[in-house]
Amino acid sequence: MVTSVPGAAFGLAFNEASGPCLVRADGTDDSLRAAAIDAALAIGAGHTFVLFMRNAYPINVLNRIKDCPEVCRIFLRHGQSAAGGGRRLRSGPRIVGVIDGASPKASSRKPTASGASGSSGRLATSDRARR
Repeated sequence: MVTSVPGAAFGLAFNEASGPCLVRADGTDDSLRAAAIDAALAIGAGHTFVLFMRNAYPINVLNRIKDCPEVCRIFLRHGQSAAGGGRRLRSGPRIVGVIDGASPKASSRKPTASGASGSSGRLATSDRARR
């Protein structure tokens, strides 16, 4: 994070899954570090890390995070609403996935008489969006 975006503030928390099973944290901003710790504790799943950023966009750091060999999957949360899905097993909570954003309401392409999409800039509302 420090070398990816100059001036970016961040807080990072990692849930251990063995040994003392602590939440380890670091970062450049105390409030973001505290928010990451709170989120990691709320998630409660081992081998999970939470990263909060300010003055940076996820796209700025995504490839650096994916390059870390310990990272298997990235669930991205941003300024829009999102919900997490998980499951609690005997050994503890597990993250299953994240529901992010809203469903599409329309297509930016107008359907042609044959049903194929044309290149009109007008919005074409789908049957699903009208329900």
